[in-house]
Amino acid sequence: MSIVEVREGGLTVRLSTAEKVLALHGDVHVARSQVLRAFSVDDPWHVLRGIRMPGAGLPGVIALGTWRWWGRGTSGRDFCVVRGRGPGVVVDLRDHDFARLLLSVDTPGEVTGPLR
Repeated sequence: MSIVEVREGGLTVRLSTAEKVLALHGDVHVARSQVLRAFSVDDPWHVLRGIRMPGAGLPGVIALGTWRWWGRGTSGRDFCVVRGRGPGVVVDLRDHDFARLLLSVDTPGEVTGPLR
């Protein structure tokens, strides 16, 4: 199971070995200066956008890896670690490989609080 670490310098999403294999990606590191905002959501599935490329996905069960999306004259990539139903956190980013992180967490305030 992934671990979200929030420190003064930023945020790190540490993936287990199995998650790294399924996500086809390693741990994700974000400097504090790259965080635009962080907010909690009741159900991360409602804000998941795009299609899995690459990673593992089964709707309502797991979204793990990179999700690519396209919109009106723009496109981007989100990194997702979403499991089952329950609360989560969205972290909007700038100057990073990902536009945002979408994470399932038991206690969203422990992630969003230090990032504000």
